Amino acid sequence: MVVSSATLTKDAFATVYDLLTGASGITDPASRGLTRTKWVFSAFPDEFGDDFPDYPILTIETDFGDDQIVLGKNARKADIIFRIVVFAKKAEYVDTLTDDVRNILVSNQATMEAAGLFKPKFTNTDKTTIFRDKDKIHTRTIFVSYRWCG
Repeated sequence: MVVSSATLTKDAFATVYDLLTGASGITDPASRGLTRTKWVFSAFPDEFGDDFPDYPILTIETDFGDDQIVLGKNARKADIIFRIVVFAKKAEYVDTLTDDVRNILVSNQATMEAAGLFKPKFTNTDKTTIFRDKDKIHTRTIFVSYRWCG
C-alpha cells in the first residue's frame, strides 16, 4: 500500500497495523490463541464489553508532526508519528511486546519505504503502572516517527 496525501492518516495506520497483525506480526506473550486482530486496536477498547480480549493489548494511534511541507503541486513531506501503547498485567509482557514491535518495524523497513514512509526515529518510551482495585496494569508508550514523502 502506498500512503497517499488524501488518506495520509488512514493509510499510514493501515501500513503499521498490517505489519503488526500480519503473518509475521507480534506474538501474544500470554498465548491466548487469539488472532492478532483481536488484541491490537486503533484506540483502547471497551474494557467491560463482551468482546474485550483481556490483557495484553496494543493500541496504535497516528498523528502528524508540525512540519508538513508542500514542495510543489504533487510533492509533499510530513512527519507521521505513531503512538503505540502496550497494556499488560505482567510487566515482562510489556517489555517483550515493546521489543517485538520495534523489531518488526525495523526488519520491515523495505515495506515502510515502499509505502512512502522513510527514516524511522524511535524516541523515548514512557512506562507506567496503573493501579485499579486489586489489579495492576503496566503500560509502555512507544513513539516512532517516519518521514512521509508523497
